[in-house]
Amino acid sequence: MALALEGPREAAWEGEPTLDETALVRRQVRAVLLRWQVRDDVLEDALLVVEELAANVVVHARTPFRLVVRLRHPLLRVSVADGHVGAVPVQTNPTHNQIGGLRLVNALALRWGWQERPTGKTVWAEFMV
Repeated sequence: MALALEGPREAAWEGEPTLDETALVRRQVRAVLLRWQVRDDVLEDALLVVEELAANVVVHARTPFRLVVRLRHPLLRVSVADGHVGAVPVQTNPTHNQIGGLRLVNALALRWGWQERPTGKTVWAEFMV
């Protein structure tokens, strides 16, 4: 997995759906956000969302993924694309153990959503910086 800078305020990673690789991506995203001088509270929220979206790839999609972070003031956007075709499952009445997941993303992000593609889907979240 390699970090690719695509301009001054965008970074992208591609990887396999493993816990080791997603942990590496999280560390690299942290380094990029620190370099971009993103406020600590936004940085921590964005990293939690990166963890959740990456975990969803490992547990549910089980396909290679592409994670992109883009800073275009006043928004920081995090997106994760995978090769799993189908809707993003949203629990309407979760049990106590299911409170995390996309509910966590919903609680931390300014807004979030997903887009279905013929070859998979992209889930994204935005934060005010």
